[in-house]
Amino acid sequence: MRAVVLPAVAATAACAGIAAAAYAVVATLPAPQPGLAPAVRLLKALPHAHESAAIVHLDGRTLDARCYRRGAVRVIDAGGRRVVLHRTRIERGPTTFPLPQAVALTDLVGIRALVGEEIAGRARAGLPLVAGRARVSGRRAILLRLAGSPAVVVAVDAATGRPLALRFASRRASGWSTLGAPAPAPSRELVSAHPGLGAGHAC
Repeated sequence: MRAVVLPAVAATAACAGIAAAAYAVVATLPAPQPGLAPAVRLLKALPHAHESAAIVHLDGRTLDARCYRRGAVRVIDAGGRRVVLHRTRIERGPTTFPLPQAVALTDLVGIRALVGEEIAGRARAGLPLVAGRARVSGRRAILLRLAGSPAVVVAVDAATGRPLALRFASRRASGWSTLGAPAPAPSRELVSAHPGLGAGHAC
């Protein structure tokens, strides 16, 4: 179930795996498909994206969310609470958000491997990709569907393919986020709880 086990993407696949997924999308689809070009631009841009912080609006709250990684461990720190993941599996014990919000945050913070796996999977399956167009922070953006249930959409820069924002909606949680710059160094409390976490490892 997606609520507990997110798509199984190895943490180390964040760059090489995403690039391979981009190639696989191009190589395995016999004919052009609506939305394929922006999806491939997104996949090619992801290995070079270093955003690991986001302003998240979730269930009426605004959170400054930051994502840190050490090996297979990812920690999302937001509003004094956290989501802890092993690879892309939510660890319910150390996670201090309710599960529906934890799942939403995992999507909304923009984890590169997760975004790449979801868009590549939809493209390979021939599922609809484009959800519309918008402007995000003054930039022309294309809205791409990452998942249908819950509904997850990423806004990508129309020119570069860089992810700019995400939207999430399920029966138990909903929200949207704007992706920002690399996260600052984690707090001493966070490093004490999860030794080795660093700001230099993009999620």
